Amino acid sequence: MIDNHTPIQPERFGGLYARGTYNDNVPRDHFIDSRNTTSSGSDEVRTRTGFDLSITLPNIRRIRRYQKEGEATRIIILNDQGQLFDASVSLVTPILSIPAMLDFALVVAYNRAYISPNNRVTGLPSEFVYVYDGSGVARKAAGAAPTAGFTVIVSATAGHIEAGTHIFAWAFETASGFVSHPSEGQALVFDGTHKADFSNIPSGPAGTVARRLVASMAIQTFNGDLEGYEMFYVPNGRISDNSTSVLNGIDFYDADLQSTADFSYDQLESIPACLFLGSYGTRLVFGAEAANKSMLRLSNPGEPESVNELAGFIIFDPNETEGIKACVEFRRNLYVTKGNPGKTYATTDNTFDPSTWDAPAIDGSIGADYNGISTFVSPHSESTAIAFFSADHSGLFMFDGAYRDLPLTYKIQSIWDRINKANFNKLDIVINTKEKLIYVLVPLDTANTPNTLLVADYSEGLDPKNIIWHWWTFSAISPVSILLDIDNLTKQTHLKVAGYAGNVYIDNDKIYNDNGALYESYLKSSMAYLIDGYVHHCAGVRLRIKGSGQLLLNLFGEDDVLVQTLQTHALSAAPGREFMVPANFTNEKAALKMRCAGINEHFELYNAILFMQAVWATRPA
Repeated sequence: MIDNHTPIQPERFGGLYARGTYNDNVPRDHFIDSRNTTSSGSDEVRTRTGFDLSITLPNIRRIRRYQKEGEATRIIILNDQGQLFDASVSLVTPILSIPAMLDFALVVAYNRAYISPNNRVTGLPSEFVYVYDGSGVARKAAGAAPTAGFTVIVSATAGHIEAGTHIFAWAFETASGFVSHPSEGQALVFDGTHKADFSNIPSGPAGTVARRLVASMAIQTFNGDLEGYEMFYVPNGRISDNSTSVLNGIDFYDADLQSTADFSYDQLESIPACLFLGSYGTRLVFGAEAANKSMLRLSNPGEPESVNELAGFIIFDPNETEGIKACVEFRRNLYVTKGNPGKTYATTDNTFDPSTWDAPAIDGSIGADYNGISTFVSPHSESTAIAFFSADHSGLFMFDGAYRDLPLTYKIQSIWDRINKANFNKLDIVINTKEKLIYVLVPLDTANTPNTLLVADYSEGLDPKNIIWHWWTFSAISPVSILLDIDNLTKQTHLKVAGYAGNVYIDNDKIYNDNGALYESYLKSSMAYLIDGYVHHCAGVRLRIKGSGQLLLNLFGEDDVLVQTLQTHALSAAPGREFMVPANFTNEKAALKMRCAGINEHFELYNAILFMQAVWATRPA
């Protein structure tokens, strides 16, 4: 019967295509609809693999990676009680607990995790940035100056402290290397032939590992101003504990005072909580605190907790309603974005204080909301950024010096437009450069939390034309956050998904269920026809396919008004041949839908041919 029918087959599988509501515009090599499929190029399309239980913890709101050098990846988890857990240490004792914390930002620097609680709009009001070194609990970053007094006298021991008045003060040093603002100074006159003795040296709060002595050079005409002279760290003036209260025999020449401590007098004692964290060169970046949603603070170079209160910031269009939402370093520039309306700024370190940096808007229509930027690095070097992606309300855009004209989501624009804009700041995006996959977790329609994972295969090109999109859903997992993890032994990359109701799940390429629960996998081809407007007859479908379970097949006519159920096909892991499924379907066009609807059932499709014949130019009266 098919001898006089023409085979219609796609040359490739281009993935999901969703632009508008008119299905007839879907290209022949794309799908009108699909769920829970994936690919590695356009030669085949297959059922996605399943997820196993990885971590058991109820009511999760966000997961983020924390990687210490030489250690396996840690996962930091936030629950709905505002508690943060290091999953590698304890799921019972939190490392930080702030009941009002809805979300958190995290950046790793010098093997430490810097954490900021936020409400997805700004940093949490009246809160701060914290630092966690992988053990114990997180503590507030930076630190206050000593308030207790100390005693300093001219030692009876001969020395070389130069003649004149010297001012002394003490500062606390924390476990992360931060040195606090020095205490109130004390002035003492020396004759040039003695050392100095100190007692009643104050001890610092928890996290203090040392005390640092600062001193001025000799002042010949002292005016009584204890803060008006340059102060320096005394080379042998460090006590490497938090308990010793006496230090005698301190001696130095003025020429020994090389390391200035003046910067520490202008630094913040605590860093206000911010919406997002980042890095720029050797600086840390803190953006969108509650009281200054358009302000970006930057630490001093190489001093992640030292932020100049007077000049260590940039303000981006403060009169606009929208505050800044995200940042990324790319090609020695720092890019900062706003979300709705989208806007992107660029700034560069000019070697002076950040308040002097120029920060123009380089794009007035495209930006990214909170959590909406992901760096695209070279698959050969994770330290070499090739581009970055911005999740704008209008689409996912790639920036490689400028934003491309079309978003990478061009082919699925109708789906992207369904993202609940009120909850756009709950989006999550990660990139697997080794397998060339982009994952974007989004809340569609009226969803208050993410309910869809959009997956892009860019193995045949990172551009709107060649990228291949898939649509994943979960029946047993309400996804709320995603991340990529690397197995410390196998070095294999894994996608991990956190559930809103609880638990973290890890992908497993050996199973086709989500922690034992069923998910359907299906695709619906484009509308096949020979001559536009003619009525066609479809006599059968030929499949090059393998898998496991029962493959359910249907043919759909225009507008899904006419549907024909075809013979169910039993899938095999090694069929050894192609299969012909007979049909007797008449309509202007025909679309083939195939699905696996049983637990652990799956398919791998390599070719699908519809045998069509044009039978009437118009329908009979």
